[in-house]
Amino acid sequence: MAAFHPRNLGRQLARAAASSTTLALTTALAAGVVLSSCVAQFTLTFGTSLPVRSGLLAALCVLAAGCLRICVRRATQAKSKPLFAIAPLVGLALAGAGFPFVLSSTTAVLGQFTPETLAIHSVLAGMMFALSGTVFAVPVYCAIAGAFSLRTATGANTQAIYCLGFALGLPLNTLLIAPAAGLWIAALCAAGVLATSALFVFRQSQHDESADASIDNAADSVTPPVELAFTAVGAMCVGGGVCVLFRVAAQFMTATIWTSSVQSAALILGFALALRFRRGRESGGAGGAFATAVWTGVCLAGYQSFLLTSLWLNATVSQPVLLVSARALLLLAMFVPIGFSAARAACTASAGQWNGIVSLLCAGLGYIVADALAISRLGLPETALACVFVGGAVAVCQTAATRSLPRTRTARAGWLLGAAVILATPWSVQSYAPLTSSKWLFDTNVFVAYRNGTPTTSLSFLDDARPLGTLEGERATYTVWRQRGSQVVVREGGIPASVASSDTRVLPHYAPELVQAVVPLALHESPQRVLLLGLGGGVTLDASLMFPVREVVCAEPDDAVVKIVAEIVESPRLSSALHEDRVRLIDLDAPLALAAASRRFDVIVSNPLDGSLASHAACFTEDFYDRAADRLADAGIFCQRFRHFDLGAEAVATTLATFRGAFEHVAVLEITGGERLLLGTNSSATLVRGDVFERFHRPQVRQTLAGLGWDWSVLLNISGLGNEGLDALSSEENPRPSRAGNGISAMRTPLEILRWADKMSEVRTLLAAHQQLGFLVKQIASSQGESEAYREFAHRNQELATQHRLMGTLHDEWWRYRSAVKSHLSKQSRSVIEQVSGSTLDRTLHPEDRRRLLYVQALGQAGRRKRPTNASIEGVARFTQPYDPLLSYFIHHEVAELYSRAADPNPAAELRHRLHTVYFGGPADHGVRNIVATIELLTRDAAAEPDPVRRRDQLCGLLQVLKYRWNLRRSVTPESPRGVLDDIQKSVAAVESAFEAVDVLTDELGLSQSDWLSQRQFVQRQLLRPLRTYRARVLPHEHRSSSKRGKPEQSPSL
Repeated sequence: MAAFHPRNLGRQLARAAASSTTLALTTALAAGVVLSSCVAQFTLTFGTSLPVRSGLLAALCVLAAGCLRICVRRATQAKSKPLFAIAPLVGLALAGAGFPFVLSSTTAVLGQFTPETLAIHSVLAGMMFALSGTVFAVPVYCAIAGAFSLRTATGANTQAIYCLGFALGLPLNTLLIAPAAGLWIAALCAAGVLATSALFVFRQSQHDESADASIDNAADSVTPPVELAFTAVGAMCVGGGVCVLFRVAAQFMTATIWTSSVQSAALILGFALALRFRRGRESGGAGGAFATAVWTGVCLAGYQSFLLTSLWLNATVSQPVLLVSARALLLLAMFVPIGFSAARAACTASAGQWNGIVSLLCAGLGYIVADALAISRLGLPETALACVFVGGAVAVCQTAATRSLPRTRTARAGWLLGAAVILATPWSVQSYAPLTSSKWLFDTNVFVAYRNGTPTTSLSFLDDARPLGTLEGERATYTVWRQRGSQVVVREGGIPASVASSDTRVLPHYAPELVQAVVPLALHESPQRVLLLGLGGGVTLDASLMFPVREVVCAEPDDAVVKIVAEIVESPRLSSALHEDRVRLIDLDAPLALAAASRRFDVIVSNPLDGSLASHAACFTEDFYDRAADRLADAGIFCQRFRHFDLGAEAVATTLATFRGAFEHVAVLEITGGERLLLGTNSSATLVRGDVFERFHRPQVRQTLAGLGWDWSVLLNISGLGNEGLDALSSEENPRPSRAGNGISAMRTPLEILRWADKMSEVRTLLAAHQQLGFLVKQIASSQGESEAYREFAHRNQELATQHRLMGTLHDEWWRYRSAVKSHLSKQSRSVIEQVSGSTLDRTLHPEDRRRLLYVQALGQAGRRKRPTNASIEGVARFTQPYDPLLSYFIHHEVAELYSRAADPNPAAELRHRLHTVYFGGPADHGVRNIVATIELLTRDAAAEPDPVRRRDQLCGLLQVLKYRWNLRRSVTPESPRGVLDDIQKSVAAVESAFEAVDVLTDELGLSQSDWLSQRQFVQRQLLRPLRTYRARVLPHEHRSSSKRGKPEQSPSL
């Protein structure tokens, strides 16, 4: 063996790099990086709605089939010149480098069509097919021709190596290169590798005269029509099976760009293995189609195994690199066999020149049919059954027609085992449980409970959420849940998408759903046309219609979301909003709705989900914000809901910097701890214009915010930051804005979500130095001075502070608010000067205080009656509107108590007011007596809630709230041990009576007794046992204070 010498190192490296295997691997890897970058840029520009997906996939399949045909015919001819050998590699390098510029020039085409035209799926799919064919023609041809160029230049059969390298390039780009450098920089780096490979290919083409470009003569043979028909049907089943497994995989992990790249890479890797280990063509087609059907059935049968594995990974693996690797292995295990089987299915007994082309085209067609029609209309289990049984039948018929029966005992045993798997598929699909996966795999509380040893049988019952159903939409699988009796939660692919209350009299809406419409509509002086990008739970649409606007255009790309709002939420108000004359629904994704030719809007509200999702990533690019700015009228305001629960400081800074670059005036308002509103305008009037106090004080704003239990002054007093704060933040952090060309946010966010850290604290620290409490009111004061309206707001803000103090300290002694109201009327009441007659002026009580005085009088009249009439009670209840921070919440307590001793009992009305006191209480409220009283009412009188389903849901929801309140209460030192012991006794009795009532209701409704038993056992462990333990801790305090023992304080008489 020759000794190593440094002088030979360069020569040895050059020889290794010039080897056919290394050259094919590196070239294909670079080609994979270029193609994945191009596809990602395309989806970040146009989104991933169904017509876009269908048009893109159809174009790629047609291009690939046509390019294969051209390349095969050229490869069977004489040896090409060296320049022709390197042309595909150089062309692919140039295509990758220039793709963003080519793509931007084609997006203007959409602006020539109206939204109504683009909303027609066939039209939009055809348009996307044409656009995709235009921008991907060169990259696809060059990527395929590159494999034949390498074979022509080197004379080696490197097709399997080329496929392997291409497969590795896809996830390498989306997981490593693009997150670090961006999509376009990744394509440029790959272009450099391709240019270097072209040099080696050019040299080998000149010096290697023995290179053989011949292709198997089978390519020139003709496939019999019958066998070609079998191939076509089998390939369609393969495509449908792949689509089914794509949807199944989305139940275990979020559908991001990198998961799509790993899935595609797994299919190509399976194809590479089939090329590498093929033993001939004797029974490839039948065996491959049969194996595809079998493996689809196996994956469905193993759904629970995938589910438990994913749960264990999510709950125990804290390193993002390890978690990504483990998830990639799961995807490889699911899709590599499908890719291998699909490649085998293309190798029929007489694989002629059209066999591969037909297989590719029909597989794409099968995927599109399953994606666009079968899954959303028939359901995923039914689509899977069709693919498995038809695929298996085609394989059997093809085997019989070609007389290529298995010859060995092992092969026959394999076919019999596969047939058993196929026949068992009707039972296998029953393990498909998207409700369970959405509850287990996308909830931090479940991960914590699992780590703490909670059995898996109890993980679905950590709260009172009851499944209402599953809908397979065009974009994702939607699961719908009801909790707290009247709240509907919709999960898109497991991630919470929207929350809506079916009755805001007893349960508030989720604040961000409502506020994202109220804020921009109240800031705008006279909004007439509104564009909603996403329907959500229908709350935003309903809030928009509360304002005097002429038209509301709602762009929602998935019919399943519309169906959920119209039928499942069970809110007459939300469903009727869909049919309002002022409402126009269009079936378009947000990026396309902004790109289409349309009139300008006064207010645009964008409601995307997590930016890590491939279906929503396009809504967080500078291109998207620029389009939104172009669609605004002269004084228009754009508002986007930004959910950043799982995002750290860097990801939030990137999004804020991206948003800042599109608008001249911006504001970022904090709605909850993990959600913010991004507001932007290019108007010279800025965001704070005109009489803002007057517009926020209008009846529609007050009535809408009352559905949250908020006063009109709350929104003006929330924290936020504006131009100066964002500019200072950008100068400190220097984040890189995200564009469709670089995909920074879309590439980095999926990895950021997997990182374990206290991200909320990171974001608070990031924004603490730049955020202002009461941002909007300070902006008003700085621009307009402290006017009379400002002083009115300041007074209202003091009343709001009083309300928060009362709700945070009174708890079960709610009646003590009366003294605060009386004190306010006697010491802090305001007066106004009114004209009485002619020129006579008189000082009179302020309308708000006058109304409060009338309330006190009405309450006294009703309370003095031993058995108050319903008319007198309703006379008290009418003071809940308009919202008054000193009265509205507490009036519901008063009315509930009055109804409990009314002359003509009205248990339904009493229940409504008692539920309001439970669910509209403050976050620090640890009172339990109103919950106990509500449970007693529900278990005592069925007339309080005649619907047994809702009565059961209300009881389960109240048990959860009671558990939460006692958790708060145990952390506070009790002032009266005796009172605590009484509350414990009453709470235990209420829980036991609720258990008995739910037992009966579960049996009457025919619901699962095992599920209720698991839920009951969990509540016993989390509520009853801790209560008994807490009672044992409080008893010694009670014994020590026995000399001072007295009766617990009771509500004084009215």
